[in-house]
Amino acid sequence: MEHIPEQKTQLVTLPASLLKALYALQKEPTKYEWGGGIDFEIIAGSPQVERILAYFAEKGQVPERVRTKYEADIEVLFHTHPRHNRVQPSISDITTFATSRAQVELIIAGREIALLEKRPDFKTLVGKGVTLSLPVYYEPEWAMPRIKKELDSIGIDVYIFPRKEATPVFDLEIVRRIVGEEHVS
Repeated sequence: MEHIPEQKTQLVTLPASLLKALYALQKEPTKYEWGGGIDFEIIAGSPQVERILAYFAEKGQVPERVRTKYEADIEVLFHTHPRHNRVQPSISDITTFATSRAQVELIIAGREIALLEKRPDFKTLVGKGVTLSLPVYYEPEWAMPRIKKELDSIGIDVYIFPRKEATPVFDLEIVRRIVGEEHVS
């Protein structure tokens, strides 16, 4: 399992019931993606899932018109990769995440979840106009180290959480940096 950096201050661990639901969506028999968002609130001093919005995709991906309905009021984006056991973000996945307000995105495959997280230096690095060289063929063993290196160059960290061995953990403060306190009370 990969190490989560020490500077995290208000850690959010996804509940087992939520992970079970996300993996169930990943098994979509039509092989179309599910996507959506997870909305958090601070309850009794601790970050809690308030609601989960899930949308069935059209033509294999969540359409922009659907994504814009929920993107402004959620803290974490997610989508499934129903055809794959291992995560390998597509160029479209990376572009969509990089241009969104979200600081965290989960990508759910059959045997693992990837957590993409924008670092505080994201805006500065992405503003330099770096051209990414990303693999286009699904070969996670070979591609993921290269994808991680490319995303690191623009201020995005990638963590892989194997199914049943680890649950995604992130810092709610990264959400507050961009979205602001009005969405997470």
